[in-house]
Amino acid sequence: MKRLLSLLIIAISFVSSGYVTYLQIRGESRAWPARLATLVVAAVAVGGITDRRLVSHVYPRRRRVNGDKAARMVLNDIYSRQLLELDYQLVSVHIWEVPYWYRRLFPLRFREALRKLIQERWAFRPHLQLLGYYSASPPNGRRLKWTKEEGVFSEAMSREAQLSTSTHSIDYRLPVYRKLAEGQEEQTWNDSKRSTRQAMSYQHFLNVYSKYRQVAAVGISVDGDIAGCVTIEVQPGFRDELIKNEPLKERMLEVARELTYLIR
Repeated sequence: MKRLLSLLIIAISFVSSGYVTYLQIRGESRAWPARLATLVVAAVAVGGITDRRLVSHVYPRRRRVNGDKAARMVLNDIYSRQLLELDYQLVSVHIWEVPYWYRRLFPLRFREALRKLIQERWAFRPHLQLLGYYSASPPNGRRLKWTKEEGVFSEAMSREAQLSTSTHSIDYRLPVYRKLAEGQEEQTWNDSKRSTRQAMSYQHFLNVYSKYRQVAAVGISVDGDIAGCVTIEVQPGFRDELIKNEPLKERMLEVARELTYLIR
């Protein structure tokens, strides 16, 4: 959709320019409003052309290829440093981004001011955009959609995370999650602690539980704004320790700083 919109703006600019030229050749006096409209549309088009991030939306495959390469490098780096040693095929890496159009339309200061005026539940939350993914095994079911307020992202991309440097994690091996998954009772889930639910619906939780057992994440900061996130997930049957692996968490903090080039 973003690609089509960018191309449409550029096409309108060219058509408008041609129409103005036609009116000028005919010497018609109503050429000035069309000329003014053309200047406005052309300014928007030129802004889109010169903004490399908007241009990148015209070529999303190129960004995705770069992101997938980065995700693969992250996982290979972790194992080459022996931060994890077992079950390589059960580990995956995702690189996420808060949509650029959202950050462009609603800068950080504006969003912070808006939170003070409206209730949190009325806030608009776009889905995170997937920049990169890598796993040695085929995808386990359909890829999940997330907002920055759900799951591990609610901590890794929170306002508090902007002021701290830490890796956040969720251990779905804990008895509380196992009972909730096996109980198959949505009301029990809704009555559980907010820190347990982490803004997820019960069905969303079941989908996550069927795919992963441990998840670690760290936000990617760009100009003081948590604009992205890198996550490492392990599937059921993983025999190594992810959650309590402090060297791994320290390396993830370094990786988050190294991946800012994908977000900017």
